[in-house]
Amino acid sequence: MAVIDSILENLRMEVELSGKSGADGVYLRNLNFTIRKEDFEYPEDCDFDGAIVDFDWFWKCSQEGISIACPSPGKSFWIRIWGDKVQPYGYTWRVNQLLDNLSNPETGRKGVLFNSTSPCDPPATLSYQFFVSSKNYLDMTVTMRTCDMANVLLQDVTMAFLLLKQISLLMDMDPGDMTFN
Repeated sequence: MAVIDSILENLRMEVELSGKSGADGVYLRNLNFTIRKEDFEYPEDCDFDGAIVDFDWFWKCSQEGISIACPSPGKSFWIRIWGDKVQPYGYTWRVNQLLDNLSNPETGRKGVLFNSTSPCDPPATLSYQFFVSSKNYLDMTVTMRTCDMANVLLQDVTMAFLLLKQISLLMDMDPGDMTFN
C-alpha cells in the first residue's frame, strides 16, 4: 500500500472511532495531516478523471474571474456529489496576485488563494496557502471548514495536489509538502 493510502486509511479508522455522521457524510473535527512531497501519489480510490475535469473547470474559472458552466458535467465529480447548481472553486482565486507574492521576497514568498466567501454557503475548503520553502520547494497548507471523510477527502487531496502542481509549474519550482487542517 502506498504511503498516501496508508495515511488516508488511518484517517478513516480515526473517523470510525471518533467521527460524527452528518446528513450526507462522515466528518471529523480538528483534522490535521501532512503528505510529504516524497510520499505523494494519487490516492488509489480517487476519481482521477473527475478530478482532472473539475480542476480544468476550476482553473478556467480562475482565468476568467467568473463562475462558468462545467464543460463536461457528465464527468464531473463535483457535480455528481453536489448537483448541477453547485458553484465551482476557482472564480475567486487571484492567481496573478499569488504568483507576484510568491516571487517577491518582501511578501515572505507566501500567498493565499481563497474560495468563495459567501456566508450563506461557505465552501468546505476555505483556502490554499502557499509557501516557498528554504530549499525552493513550494509547500501548501489547505484550510478546510469541514472534511467529508467518507465521500470527498480523496478528491480534496487529489484536487489540492493538482493545484499545487499547477502553481509550482508557473513558478518553475517543484511541488513540496501538503498539509491539511
